[in-house]
Amino acid sequence: MRTQHPTEEQLHALRGVTMPVKDLVQRFGFPMRTYETVPLITKALNDAGLTTKPDFARCRREIAVTIVDLDDKDPEPIVEPAEGFQPTVGLQRQFLIGDLPSARGKLEFVGPDASLAAAVHIMRTGNYSQVPVIAGTSDLRGVVTWKSVARLLHMPKPAASLSDVMETSVEVAETHQQLFPRLPLINTKGFLLVRERDGVFSGIITTADIADWFHQGALPFFLVGEIEEKLRRVLAPIPSESIALLQPKNRKTGNIEDMMFGQYIILLDPDGRKPEHAKHANQNWSLLGWSTTDRVNFVRQLNLVREIRNRIAHFNAKPLSEADLDTLKRFVRILDDHLP
Repeated sequence: MRTQHPTEEQLHALRGVTMPVKDLVQRFGFPMRTYETVPLITKALNDAGLTTKPDFARCRREIAVTIVDLDDKDPEPIVEPAEGFQPTVGLQRQFLIGDLPSARGKLEFVGPDASLAAAVHIMRTGNYSQVPVIAGTSDLRGVVTWKSVARLLHMPKPAASLSDVMETSVEVAETHQQLFPRLPLINTKGFLLVRERDGVFSGIITTADIADWFHQGALPFFLVGEIEEKLRRVLAPIPSESIALLQPKNRKTGNIEDMMFGQYIILLDPDGRKPEHAKHANQNWSLLGWSTTDRVNFVRQLNLVREIRNRIAHFNAKPLSEADLDTLKRFVRILDDHLP
């Protein structure tokens, strides 16, 4: 990985400049954001007294960010994580509303002058539980749901209109906002309408979307986080000098918590990049005392995990295949066998 950053002078010259996230990342010599590159870019900016608005680590790569002074950064909201649902150390960014495909999917809605029959037709044909009522693209008037339609059974009016069944109290969130704090709300209400920063409604999130996304999208992040946390524990016997050997000159802490994921492989790989790496790798493996574990296969599987990890850290990655998920789960079981 290339880790040559722009000089402090060059970074200061960017103050006030606006550019897409992908361009900012490329200025640091990286092709994409990963768990390894995001902390490096953040540190280089912070060391120069700079940051980005909005936070480049949390935006889609096409979003434009502005380089600003560190003290000009928007304050982070204080969020109390739900009990029993806390991300592991492997997560380097918050999950956002816009990370769910349905938040930016094709939103079907009716205008305020539409008939009730038109709204019901959309719900029936699309197998939806609700349909928004929106004037233009951003003026929300309410939502029609099957529950509100069912109230017609108790109404004396023979010909009801859209306004007769429309619910006007609707929960709304924006794509750049955090997802986790809103999970209880989605669970209670059953759905959440989503709009972009410009106010245009872009999608809807339901409890079914959350369940599907968690399996396909969030689960890999949690598995990778679990792997990294357990990997650090099982590699604890490795001495600090072996770790420091792989760290940059200005960051030789000797702490395994400060290592990049790819460096875990070099710690154990018998075919190290340099002769001294291979020598230390042999000593490190011996110190672990894993007599019933095949070293070549362990390193190979660890490298597979690294490749999967880099893919999901790109933030625009497609959902992992079942084979990739199985690779992560298998490696978790291997690490469980070696935990103290």
